[in-house]
This record gives sequence, C-alpha cells and structure tokens, in this order.
Amino acid sequence: MGKIMNKREDKLMHLLWRQKESVSIDDMQKKITDEKISKATLFKAVQSLYKKGYIKVTGFEQTTNTYARKFKAAISPEEYDVIVVRERGINLQTMDGFMVAMLGSDFDLDDEDEKWIREEMRKVREHFESKNG
Repeated sequence: MGKIMNKREDKLMHLLWRQKESVSIDDMQKKITDEKISKATLFKAVQSLYKKGYIKVTGFEQTTNTYARKFKAAISPEEYDVIVVRERGINLQTMDGFMVAMLGSDFDLDDEDEKWIREEMRKVREHFESKNG
C-alpha cells in the first residue's frame, strides 16, 4: 500500500490537523458538511490512514452501550509533505504542496491561505505549460 493519501484520506487528515482534541468517526462524520460520507466509507478511510501510520488511537468514548475509538493525527502536514517529496519528488504536480509546507513552517496558514497558494501555483504551472507547450 502506497504512503500517498487519496483525496478522501487527505480531506480527513486536514480535518484532524485542524482539531485540538481527538475525534471519533461519528465526530468526523458530523464535521464533514460539504458532502455525505457513509460511516462505512469513513471507517475504511480511517483504517487506511491508521495502517499508514498517519493517525493514532488516543482513547475511547462511550456512546450509549458501545465504545468508539478517538483519533488524532500522528504526523504533521509538513511531515506528510516530506513523505510526498520522497515518494514523488518535486515536480509541477507536487510543487503546490511543497510551497504550502514551506510557508506553513514559517507562518500560521489557515485553509484560505492554503487554497490561495494552491491556486496561485496552478496559475504558475498553466503559464509555463502554455509557454512551453
């Protein structure tokens, strides 16, 4: 299994990176408001992230008559970007994540900052692709 996250895993990791406290799968499902994700799909993504070592179990919470695991990110966004660079190298497709990581190591970036950086890097790529194309 590769160490690069798919889109759903990436979305969950960004959610976990923003959380101060550990969260359960139910908590994750409630916090994802822009799309409907079934609990089974969410569980599968969480299991994959756990197997990759990107999240860790930090405890349990009782819900009615069952216990739910609580999760927290085991790596930082910058640590993940290092993994991506090692797996893929730095190229036009990975440069935006690299820029986010570099700026994120010096500045406190929020989601809007990250979106802006990625959009600007997309424009840079398009400029050079059209120029050399």
